[in-house]
Amino acid sequence: LATSGNTESSSLNSGFQVAYAQEKWLHEATAAAIQSSESDATTAEAYDLGWNSRRSFTEQDFLFGRLDWRKDRFSSIEEQFSQTVGYGRRLLNKDAHALDAELGVGARQSDLADGTEESESIFTGRMTYKWTISETSTFGQALLVESGSSNTFSESVTRLSTRIVGGV
Repeated sequence: LATSGNTESSSLNSGFQVAYAQEKWLHEATAAAIQSSESDATTAEAYDLGWNSRRSFTEQDFLFGRLDWRKDRFSSIEEQFSQTVGYGRRLLNKDAHALDAELGVGARQSDLADGTEESESIFTGRMTYKWTISETSTFGQALLVESGSSNTFSESVTRLSTRIVGGV
Protein backbone atom coordinates (compact mmCIF):
# COMPACT_ATOMS: atom_id res chain seq x y z
CA LEU A 1 0.00 0.00 0.00
CA ALA A 2 1.41 3.37 -0.97
CA THR A 3 -0.29 6.73 -0.60
CA SER A 4 0.63 10.28 -1.48
CA GLY A 5 -1.24 13.50 -1.82
CA ASN A 6 -1.04 17.21 -2.33
CA THR A 7 -0.02 17.75 1.32
CA GLU A 8 3.59 16.65 0.63
CA SER A 9 3.14 13.54 2.76
CA SER A 10 3.58 9.92 1.73
CA SER A 11 3.45 6.52 3.35
CA LEU A 12 4.37 2.99 2.34
CA ASN A 13 3.26 -0.21 4.02
CA SER A 14 4.39 -3.45 2.40
CA GLY A 15 4.56 -7.09 3.36
CA PHE A 16 5.59 -10.40 1.85
CA GLN A 17 5.08 -14.00 2.92
CA VAL A 18 6.12 -17.21 1.22
CA ALA A 19 5.69 -20.76 2.54
CA TYR A 20 6.91 -24.19 1.53
CA ALA A 21 5.36 -27.39 2.90
CA GLN A 22 6.65 -30.92 2.45
CA GLU A 23 5.29 -33.93 4.34
CA LYS A 24 5.57 -32.99 8.05
CA TRP A 25 7.58 -29.79 7.53
CA LEU A 26 6.41 -26.20 6.98
CA HIS A 27 8.87 -23.35 6.30
CA GLU A 28 7.78 -19.70 6.11
CA ALA A 29 9.67 -16.52 5.29
CA THR A 30 8.17 -13.08 5.96
CA ALA A 31 9.22 -9.50 5.31
CA ALA A 32 7.56 -6.16 6.03
CA ALA A 33 8.44 -2.49 5.69
CA ILE A 34 6.78 0.72 6.87
CA GLN A 35 7.89 4.18 5.77
CA SER A 36 6.25 7.58 6.14
CA SER A 37 7.39 11.11 5.39
CA GLU A 38 6.03 14.62 5.52
CA SER A 39 7.59 17.62 3.75
CA ASP A 40 10.63 15.47 2.79
CA ALA A 41 11.29 14.53 6.46
CA THR A 42 11.02 10.86 7.39
CA THR A 43 8.54 10.36 10.24
CA ALA A 44 8.46 6.54 10.40
CA GLU A 45 10.72 3.78 9.15
CA ALA A 46 10.64 0.14 10.27
CA TYR A 47 11.60 -3.24 8.83
CA ASP A 48 10.86 -6.85 9.85
CA LEU A 49 12.29 -10.14 8.57
CA GLY A 50 11.30 -13.55 9.85
CA TRP A 51 11.87 -17.26 9.32
CA ASN A 52 9.77 -19.99 10.88
CA SER A 53 10.18 -23.76 10.52
CA ARG A 54 7.84 -26.25 12.09
CA ARG A 55 7.60 -30.01 12.14
CA SER A 56 4.32 -31.74 12.87
CA PHE A 57 4.47 -34.95 14.88
CA THR A 58 0.70 -35.48 15.16
CA GLU A 59 -2.22 -33.85 13.38
CA GLN A 60 -2.50 -31.26 16.20
CA ASP A 61 1.02 -31.07 17.71
CA PHE A 62 4.19 -29.52 16.30
CA LEU A 63 7.61 -28.18 17.25
CA PHE A 64 8.86 -24.87 15.85
CA GLY A 65 11.97 -22.76 15.47
CA ARG A 66 11.76 -19.06 14.68
CA LEU A 67 14.19 -16.27 13.82
CA ASP A 68 12.97 -12.64 13.88
CA TRP A 69 14.87 -9.46 13.01
CA ARG A 70 13.42 -5.98 13.54
CA LYS A 71 14.76 -2.49 12.86
CA ASP A 72 12.97 0.74 13.78
CA ARG A 73 14.61 4.15 13.35
CA PHE A 74 12.05 5.84 15.63
CA SER A 75 12.06 3.45 18.59
CA SER A 76 14.15 3.19 21.75
CA ILE A 77 15.26 -0.20 20.39
CA GLU A 78 16.97 0.44 17.05
CA GLU A 79 17.57 -3.18 16.08
CA GLN A 80 16.56 -6.52 17.59
CA PHE A 81 17.20 -10.17 16.75
CA SER A 82 15.44 -13.07 18.49
CA GLN A 83 15.73 -16.84 18.24
CA THR A 84 13.06 -19.12 19.74
CA VAL A 85 12.13 -22.79 19.81
CA GLY A 86 9.03 -24.36 21.27
CA TYR A 87 5.87 -26.42 21.14
CA GLY A 88 2.66 -25.64 19.28
CA ARG A 89 -0.81 -27.13 19.09
CA ARG A 90 -3.69 -26.73 16.65
CA LEU A 91 -6.62 -25.92 18.95
CA LEU A 92 -9.25 -25.56 16.23
CA ASN A 93 -9.25 -27.36 12.89
CA LYS A 94 -12.57 -26.96 11.05
CA ASP A 95 -13.27 -26.56 7.35
CA ALA A 96 -13.25 -22.77 7.50
CA HIS A 97 -11.44 -22.09 10.80
CA ALA A 98 -7.96 -22.87 12.17
CA LEU A 99 -6.44 -21.71 15.48
CA ASP A 100 -2.85 -22.44 16.53
CA ALA A 101 -1.19 -21.71 19.90
CA GLU A 102 2.57 -21.73 20.53
CA LEU A 103 4.78 -21.47 23.63
CA GLY A 104 8.54 -21.17 23.41
CA VAL A 105 11.84 -20.07 24.94
CA GLY A 106 14.82 -18.39 23.37
CA ALA A 107 17.21 -15.46 23.35
CA ARG A 108 17.07 -11.88 22.14
CA GLN A 109 19.80 -9.36 21.35
CA SER A 110 18.93 -5.65 21.15
CA ASP A 111 20.83 -2.54 20.06
CA LEU A 112 19.32 0.39 21.97
CA ALA A 113 19.03 3.99 20.76
CA ASP A 114 21.40 5.18 23.52
CA GLY A 115 24.22 3.03 22.04
CA THR A 116 24.06 0.20 24.57
CA GLU A 117 23.37 -3.46 23.85
CA GLU A 118 21.22 -5.98 25.71
CA SER A 119 21.12 -9.77 25.56
CA GLU A 120 18.47 -11.70 27.44
CA SER A 121 16.53 -14.93 27.66
CA ILE A 122 12.91 -14.70 26.52
CA PHE A 123 9.63 -16.56 26.72
CA THR A 124 7.26 -16.39 23.76
CA GLY A 125 3.58 -16.96 23.18
CA ARG A 126 1.76 -16.79 19.88
CA MET A 127 -1.84 -17.32 18.71
CA THR A 128 -2.67 -17.52 15.00
CA TYR A 129 -6.22 -17.65 13.65
CA LYS A 130 -7.29 -18.16 10.01
CA TRP A 131 -10.83 -18.02 8.66
CA THR A 132 -11.40 -19.13 5.07
CA ILE A 133 -14.37 -16.96 4.13
CA SER A 134 -14.66 -18.27 0.59
CA GLU A 135 -12.54 -19.85 -2.14
CA THR A 136 -10.99 -16.46 -2.84
CA SER A 137 -10.99 -14.69 0.57
CA THR A 138 -9.34 -15.29 3.94
CA PHE A 139 -9.15 -13.41 7.22
CA GLY A 140 -6.22 -13.85 9.61
CA GLN A 141 -5.24 -12.61 13.07
CA ALA A 142 -1.88 -13.23 14.75
CA LEU A 143 -0.76 -12.15 18.22
CA LEU A 144 2.87 -12.54 19.31
CA VAL A 145 4.35 -11.74 22.74
CA GLU A 146 8.09 -11.99 23.52
CA SER A 147 8.93 -11.26 27.13
CA GLY A 148 12.37 -10.89 28.71
CA SER A 149 13.73 -9.38 31.91
CA SER A 150 14.08 -5.86 30.46
CA ASN A 151 11.51 -5.65 27.68
CA THR A 152 8.25 -7.16 26.44
CA PHE A 153 7.54 -6.99 22.72
CA SER A 154 4.01 -7.57 21.47
CA GLU A 155 2.68 -7.54 17.93
CA SER A 156 -0.83 -7.96 16.56
CA VAL A 157 -1.28 -8.42 12.81
CA THR A 158 -4.67 -8.55 11.07
CA ARG A 159 -4.92 -9.68 7.46
CA LEU A 160 -7.72 -9.76 4.91
CA SER A 161 -6.78 -11.36 1.59
CA THR A 162 -8.86 -11.72 -1.52
CA ARG A 163 -8.15 -12.82 -5.06
CA ILE A 164 -9.88 -10.55 -7.54
CA VAL A 165 -8.61 -12.00 -10.84
CA GLY A 166 -7.32 -15.47 -11.70
CA GLY A 167 -8.19 -19.13 -11.68
CA VAL A 168 -8.82 -21.21 -8.59
